[in-house]
Amino acid sequence: MPHYDFKQLSPFDFELLIASLLSAEWGVKLEAFKSGRDGGIDLRYSNPNGVRSEIIQCKHYASSGYSKLYSALEAELPKVKKLNPTRYGVATSVGLTAANKDAIKKLFDPYILTTGDIYGQTDINLMLERHPEVEKANFKLWFTSTAILERVLHNAVHCQTDFQIDKIIAKFPLYVQNDPYPAAMKILQDNNVVVISGVPGIGKTTLAEMLIYRYLELDYRPVAITTSLAEGRKLFNKSIPQIFYFDDFLGRTFLRENQGFALRNEDAALVDFIEMIQKSPNSKLVMTTREHIFTNALMGSEKLRHSPIVEHKCILTLGHYNNFARAQILYNHIYFSELPNEYKNTLLENAFYKQILKHRNFNPRLIEWLSSYRRVKKTPPSEYQAFVVAILENPQEIWRDAFFNQISSAARSLLLFLYNIGGSSRLAQCELGWLALYAHQSKKYNFAMSEEGYNAALREIEGSFISIERSAVNFINPSVTDFLTSLLLDNKGYIDDMLASAIYFAQIIYLWSVRNGEVGVFRSAMQQNMASFTAAINRTVSRPAYEIFETNKIRALRINDISPEKRLHGLVGIAHITQSKEIWDTAKISMDELERYWNDGYIEFEDSITLIERLEKITTGIVATSPSMHDRVRSDFFDHVHACNAYIDFALIDEYAERAVPELTDNENKAVGDSFLDYAKSGVEDDMHGLTNDGGGLNSLAIFMDKMATIYGGHIAQKAAMVREHLAGYEEQQEQGADHYYDEWRESRADDRADERAIDDLFQTLK
Repeated sequence: MPHYDFKQLSPFDFELLIASLLSAEWGVKLEAFKSGRDGGIDLRYSNPNGVRSEIIQCKHYASSGYSKLYSALEAELPKVKKLNPTRYGVATSVGLTAANKDAIKKLFDPYILTTGDIYGQTDINLMLERHPEVEKANFKLWFTSTAILERVLHNAVHCQTDFQIDKIIAKFPLYVQNDPYPAAMKILQDNNVVVISGVPGIGKTTLAEMLIYRYLELDYRPVAITTSLAEGRKLFNKSIPQIFYFDDFLGRTFLRENQGFALRNEDAALVDFIEMIQKSPNSKLVMTTREHIFTNALMGSEKLRHSPIVEHKCILTLGHYNNFARAQILYNHIYFSELPNEYKNTLLENAFYKQILKHRNFNPRLIEWLSSYRRVKKTPPSEYQAFVVAILENPQEIWRDAFFNQISSAARSLLLFLYNIGGSSRLAQCELGWLALYAHQSKKYNFAMSEEGYNAALREIEGSFISIERSAVNFINPSVTDFLTSLLLDNKGYIDDMLASAIYFAQIIYLWSVRNGEVGVFRSAMQQNMASFTAAINRTVSRPAYEIFETNKIRALRINDISPEKRLHGLVGIAHITQSKEIWDTAKISMDELERYWNDGYIEFEDSITLIERLEKITTGIVATSPSMHDRVRSDFFDHVHACNAYIDFALIDEYAERAVPELTDNENKAVGDSFLDYAKSGVEDDMHGLTNDGGGLNSLAIFMDKMATIYGGHIAQKAAMVREHLAGYEEQQEQGADHYYDEWRESRADDRADERAIDDLFQTLK
């Protein structure tokens, strides 16, 4: 007989278990009610003619004991009398003596017919023995049974690599099982290999650990690969059952933008290792990877594209976690936490838990933090709701603790660089900027640089501080930016570090542009050491803002920094505020680069107009005394206006023309007109069809073309009418689809309401 105490189950889990057991025991299907506001009913069986009704009340009081159980049952008595069932039973996780059962039967006389309708801990374990299929179906029970634990721990002892089984066991009560588990298990059973792919934080590692635990129970020995496939090859033994685990297997070799992965033949080594595992009857391989890295690896490696690896992939998406699954994640963290009841009750007041579930910053890491009594105990229960809201809105305390106590110096430098570049960067650009800052801080603060380097720093904070998508690094949400802003306000030495190590002018202009209230605090700090500030500007501007290269015989542009227009605009602004002749001279040199950029056939019209108007508005100081800069930029701009080929840019030019100081000359107006008429030959149709599914864009195009029709008439008026007709067709199509969309919306609202009721009922069990 198994010997479960059921403490690893929540009340919700316990009810599901009892429903499955009694259905198997009685050979009938029990009607299960949502947890919580059940009116005294958890499970019910009614015979077909409705004459006989049997009710089972589930009470999960394993951690409370008999005394509290009996008090809770006394509170149920009025409900039972009102229901007046023909038969009533109680199932509890509390161990019951014969005297306990007699007392409960007497309490509910005449509704409990016999003490056989009272199921205590021992009775439930006996039913599990009679129905092992129910035990195995409940993963939280099965995986933590004494027999399984002993077997797993025995096999884990033989692990020759770092595999911490205790951490996996600790996750079981919190784990919410969903569709990907059986799907991944089937792939692993059928092919010996499974690749779990998905975005950061989606649960790849947890799913992998659950699969591995299952195979440890089947007497497999774990081999955790931490650095390279050479580890796995060295420990491979085809004569004994082994399960290999390679977490983030592509991220360790294919994280950067270069294609060295294939050049180093690591793709071939990976394919060979997979084939070796597939051919072995005693071997399994579980690998996890981030979806964008997996996609990039396939694009960069013909060997991978033609290997069976794609067939072994199980993709995790947010769609696997519906509203109720999110609620279970929060519920499990709260139920199994050490939070006193006063804190739990606070979450229930006015259904406050719904605010948490719907918050834009909801994620399991935040939930884990907010449910840790060690972290929140300084906050009294009366202020807990406000504290939770503050953390969700701006989780700075969480970021601060992690920044100083949980991540490496390499990861800290990476976060500081990413902040310095505006919170988003290409992977290759980020690596160069990070290395410069990391090396500077290592020397300044006297710490050794990690040998693991850039990839390790990225992996360390991906999913917590940053996300990586399409070869770009971004902060995971705006609260990270808010935290780092406050960090720099308190530690202005970091600003000095950024200036001293900056390699992109974008870093300079971002710090210069950050404002706090009416005073630019960072700007003031930068100006306190003008020599360092000016040196940083000269150093970064000396690097080309762009480069032109050929790929597959096609001419292409790469922006290495911010665009030449934005670079010059930033220099003009800094020179005007600081009145530094040296910075103004640098701006003049930057103008030469802008001219080359335009002559090469590239121009950013919106940025160019912003630059021209910036020069027009400066009427005093060093910039105003050099009007030749404005004249030169404006003249060159209209010399290149023929490159304009989109209505949105013509609209910007038209708006600028109405406020230009001085007004546009005849030659400038002619240049714009000639360019527009050339564009109108085919560009209007191109823009119109490109905006087919964009009602707002089509409307803007129609308004612009109507205005142009009043100026040019003739065929331009015909073009304007064509756009209006296209817009009318779009609007008619939208109206026809409105009823269909309304029906879908109404159905989704009904599903949402059902989910909300289930979520409400679930959280009532915390009372």
